[in-house]
Amino acid sequence: MILASRWPINPIIHKDLEIPWQERLLSASITSPSIEFEIHIAHIPPGASHGWLKIDTFNGIFKYLSRSSRSLPGILCGDFNSPQAELETGEVVTWGQSIGKDGSPSLSDRYKAWDAGERSILQGLAKHDFPDVYRLIHGYKKQDFSWIVRRKGKVVAQRRFDHIFGSRQLNPRECKYIHSFREKGLSDHPGIEAEFAPLDSSP
Repeated sequence: MILASRWPINPIIHKDLEIPWQERLLSASITSPSIEFEIHIAHIPPGASHGWLKIDTFNGIFKYLSRSSRSLPGILCGDFNSPQAELETGEVVTWGQSIGKDGSPSLSDRYKAWDAGERSILQGLAKHDFPDVYRLIHGYKKQDFSWIVRRKGKVVAQRRFDHIFGSRQLNPRECKYIHSFREKGLSDHPGIEAEFAPLDSSP
């Protein structure tokens, strides 16, 4: 992962981050002309190949970013390999849930902890001023994707795995996926871009 800025940037050393692989979260503070803020880039390992390490990473990042000592507004972005689906009703379907033939999700007791782990960031961080910027702006009627599942060359599913969560204090104005990155073969994911317009915080 790479974090670059046109403004002064200072790396943040994670002193109390508890995740299996520390390199899965890259953080810095940035001083823009109007406001100072934190930015965090995450890459959550896929559960299909890493099992419970995925949930340990979700829980560890949530605990770190929801800490009461955090004083600056923040942005969290990256590849979260979640959720499984998002419904127009606003329901988020995690990989702890099963989707029936009628399209309705269900959750067994066996996977409640997995479901809670994914939701800790996808929905829980909103209570700590890290709402999902794409959903904050577009609601759940608008659908997009950042990962394509293919089987035998055919597209069988499109999932929104890449997200930007950002403080309301930073005044998020727009969020969109840039599919030309994927279409031109630059990545197997599209880019994701968010626009913030924070008010001047100087006295």
